[in-house]
Amino acid sequence: MKKWTIISSLCVILLLCNITVFGYTEESYLNLINSLENAKTSFDFAIKKVEEKNEEEKLEELKRQEELKRLEELKQQEELKKQNAKKTLKNEEKKKSLTNVEIKAVNNIESKKEITYDNRLQVSNIINSKLMKDTTGDNYYLNHSITGVEDGIGVPYIDYRTDFNMRKTIIYGHSSKTLNAPFQALQKYHNNYNFYKNNKYITINYNGKTYKYEIFSVYVAVAQDRYSDELEYFYKMNYSNSKWEETINLYKSKSQYDTGVSVNKDDKILILQTCSMDDQYYHKYYRANLLIFAKLI
Repeated sequence: MKKWTIISSLCVILLLCNITVFGYTEESYLNLINSLENAKTSFDFAIKKVEEKNEEEKLEELKRQEELKRLEELKQQEELKKQNAKKTLKNEEKKKSLTNVEIKAVNNIESKKEITYDNRLQVSNIINSKLMKDTTGDNYYLNHSITGVEDGIGVPYIDYRTDFNMRKTIIYGHSSKTLNAPFQALQKYHNNYNFYKNNKYITINYNGKTYKYEIFSVYVAVAQDRYSDELEYFYKMNYSNSKWEETINLYKSKSQYDTGVSVNKDDKILILQTCSMDDQYYHKYYRANLLIFAKLI
């Protein structure tokens, strides 16, 4: 465009100079008019070429963007396939370690069918909840409901390493300052002996059997890191007779108040664990777990 505009402009300028030097004639006038028309035609032609080029560039850019979008979609589809394949493999591996009854329950969860469970946890008259068992150690029920739906408050579940035939059974559940979490009511035991006196028993119905416990200790285990001795109750599972008696006496001695309940090496105990919501501990430590200890009676 620039080239044609310059040439046409030069022609017009030369004609004007000719008229100025040699005087005005009809011929010079006609030549001037003709040059102006040629300059306009050249300019219009140049503009058209530029517009055509711009349009071609736009089409090329549009094609390029569409191709990039198509490649990104293909990439996302491949990634989704990989994730689904990993999830399927994990579920298959998980099923291999389950009993037939548990496999049936998992299949029902995956098909989103409604399930009726007999297993329940009842803490005095303040908690009456479904009770699940973690079978793999992935804390699945910390953020899933009993039907397998993702759920921020989860459902109480038994530690995969423990059962009710062992010396120690641990059950976990969420507490929250804002949500109706399953173990929120346990916060009432914190530094509250009067509440404890009227709510000291726990009943568990599990796989057709009933277990009744009496609470003997309540305290908050505060840990600055994962290696803290305060988390011993969680990490250690096997004890000699003498060590077990020493351990449960330690649990009792840490209680926020004296419950008056005695314990010995022959006792099987239950630990209910949830996060402490007390402002003294809340979000101030690596862990601040409210622990309710009870013995089988």
